[in-house]
Amino acid sequence: MSTGTPRFTFSKDSVTEWKDVNEKHCNWPVVYVLDDGRAQPTPARPRDIYVGESLNLVSRLRQHLETPAKQHLKHFRPIIRDMFNKSVCLDLESYLIKMMAGDGANRVLHRNNGITETNYYQCEMYRDSFPLIFEQLRREGLFTRTIPEIENSDLYKLSPFKALTEDQADSIEEIARARPSPTHAPPLGRDFGDYDFRLFDDVTRMRAEIFRRDAEVGLARMAAGFAWEWRSWGRANRGLYDIEIGAARMRWNSRPADWITSSGALEEVGSVHTVQGYDLNYLFVDRASYFDKKGKENNPKLGKTYTVEDLLRLITQIYKVLLTRGIRGTYVYACDEPLREYLGRFIPRSHDWGAMVVD
Repeated sequence: MSTGTPRFTFSKDSVTEWKDVNEKHCNWPVVYVLDDGRAQPTPARPRDIYVGESLNLVSRLRQHLETPAKQHLKHFRPIIRDMFNKSVCLDLESYLIKMMAGDGANRVLHRNNGITETNYYQCEMYRDSFPLIFEQLRREGLFTRTIPEIENSDLYKLSPFKALTEDQADSIEEIARARPSPTHAPPLGRDFGDYDFRLFDDVTRMRAEIFRRDAEVGLARMAAGFAWEWRSWGRANRGLYDIEIGAARMRWNSRPADWITSSGALEEVGSVHTVQGYDLNYLFVDRASYFDKKGKENNPKLGKTYTVEDLLRLITQIYKVLLTRGIRGTYVYACDEPLREYLGRFIPRSHDWGAMVVD
């Protein structure tokens, strides 16, 4: 069985052809990588990457081909080894997701980091082979940095990669939609376990908590939908504030690229473009009205006309991204009081956490 990481076209015909090569392609534990084909990714223009594992890769790839969010991906790379079992594949999947996210030039299309921190028979022996697989993928261009460069980066070191479970991520996505049907609503009073998911009634208290979390574990940031005009953009306007909520006054991110790790990021508020592709320890998300004029205007030259439903899908996607970036936890504040009361049915309120909240 293969010892490399061969690349195949991500299409129905290619998957069918690959299936016929070996019966184990439908019945063997496999780790696989999907990518969008971007040849020279950068932090400003990252490559979309998906890492997964399956006992039936052909069936799993066909499912991905039917998923709109993955239909832009161009290649698949199966990583098959005779000695790998299910536990090894889960471990390798987690390792590659972590390294891909730490590379900085990849946007990892995951809501969680797979199964992490697990022990299994001869796990250290198997883990010794993971760097070899990393190097194979790096030679093929899927990594832009070496293992030491990734492991010594602030983004990698500060992030414990403690992930949402699939069930928790699903619940958060339902909350992001904020328009459940009677047969498909987010669960009331959902228990998020150790994941620190809270709704705040006071943005100043939440901001203080974010500062405290950043001092404790690092990589705690604030982000919001584009609900305020960007008045501070440009050198002449740097003294202006963009976001004013009660006594709290804040500015949008002062740099478009690598904002997360910049020196002034904690004092500012990032947009969806600054947090996509990053895993943060804590994320504060504000929900308010939508102010992105460029995002919602029609484009006659390209023959595009956006409906209210198109705009709703766009905004829903934005908040889904924002609400699933935090690894240790996510704090939410909604300017609109009725919306805040609605979200309080599904998200634990900050006062329920007692002494954990900063006064």
